[in-house]
Formats: sequence, structure tokens, C-alpha cells
Amino acid sequence: MRLLSIKEVPDLSGNAYRYSPLKSFLFSLFFLLISIFSLISAYQGGFMGFGDDVPGYVQYSMGFIFGIVFLITFSRFRKALSPENWVLKLGMDRILVKYRSYLNSHLPVEDLVVTEIPFSEIAWARKTKETVYTETSDSTLTRFYTFLDLKLSTTNTEELKNAIKFERNRKPPIQNLNHDLFLARKHKKPKQEIDELKEKVRIEKAKHPEGGGRVTGVSHHHPVWWTEQGILRIEWNGLWPGINQILHALKPK
Repeated sequence: MRLLSIKEVPDLSGNAYRYSPLKSFLFSLFFLLISIFSLISAYQGGFMGFGDDVPGYVQYSMGFIFGIVFLITFSRFRKALSPENWVLKLGMDRILVKYRSYLNSHLPVEDLVVTEIPFSEIAWARKTKETVYTETSDSTLTRFYTFLDLKLSTTNTEELKNAIKFERNRKPPIQNLNHDLFLARKHKKPKQEIDELKEKVRIEKAKHPEGGGRVTGVSHHHPVWWTEQGILRIEWNGLWPGINQILHALKPK
């Protein structure tokens, strides 16, 4: 087992397991239509029976809010079309598992966010299903999850565990730089050091001139984690192809 950066990922001939862009597209289309209908209805005082009895200011607010949601979901759709949209790649004698979400593809490509695991280092693979109940003020929300659990036979897993933990807790680059700049000013560091940090902040902001903090933020979507039982767990909800295909490939021959 070894850790790789995105730039070091080899070209495997097998399947890549990724999130379907269709779901993100349908969500974004839905919110776009709701936003458009709300704005048209607010302007005309009703539209095809939509919003006839709703005050205009409420419909304008709805149109604005759903418009923001559309931008968020459309951004997810665009990222789902990128080459970074994959969680697991299957080769002839190994798999690659990427524990950085495709929603964080804007983060540095030099980071070690992929683990290469030979079949010989996988003790077993299994499908795990969990049902999570969340109590709300007036009902119980039920969610169903499917996971691919991998038990590694190698004992040298500390580096992988720490890398996954770091990725889950990481902050946006601009946030780290601003924090360093704040500390440098607080502790009255030399002017040259402060100027260097200012320049780094300027360069980081210039990478995303239209997006600001939103683009340089970090999504809390984490499809891979290391459990307390020492299992590498991959959430399979939304991934395609289905989990049975990879289970068959990892089945001992």
C-alpha cells in the first residue's frame, strides 16, 4: 500500500466508480424551474396557477432563494463532469481509493489523497447496510446507507489513517493563510515575513477571481473514512456502477 497525489495516479484499465452527473443535473434543473416560476409569478401576479394567492414579495424571495440553491446544485453538476469525479478505480491486481471528495477538486493536486492497495493486502471486502433514524420536531427522518468495507491485511496503516483524518479536518488554503497572517501581525513578525504572507493571500485569491471564499471553501462531503474497528469504509450511496460489481472483482479467486 502506498499514498499518491492526484498527479501520480496511474492509468488503470478497469472501471472507475463515480457519482452520476444526472442526479445533480436534475436537482439543478428542478431548482432553476422553481426559481423562474416564482419570479415570473411575482412579476405577473400569478403564472399558470402558480402563486395566485401568494404575495409578490414572498415569491420574489422564493425566486431568489431557489436561485441560490440552483447555483449550488449546478456547481455540483459541473464538478460531477470533471475527471476528479471518482472514488475507486479498479485495476488488474489493485485498487485505487480516493478519499478526497470530487467537490474539493480545487484543493492542491500535490496532496496525498489516493491510496493504492494491491489485492494481496485486502483481507476481505463486504457490503454493509445501515439505517439511521433522526428525530425532528414533528417526525422521524429515516436514511439508508450502503458501504463498501475493506479490511486490510497489512499492519502499516497509520499513514493512511492520518492522511484520511487530515483530509476530513482540512481548512481552505485562504483561511490558513489569513490565520498565519493574523498571527504574524499579532506577534509583530518582521515586515518581510508579513509582506510574503500578504503576497501568498493575494495569489490565492487571484486563483478564483470570480468565486471568492465560496469557491475556495472546503466541502464537508467525505465519501471515505477509517473506522474505529480499523476498516476502510467507502459510502456507496450515489456511486455507479453498483457495489456488487466491485465485490465480485475483490472476491478471492
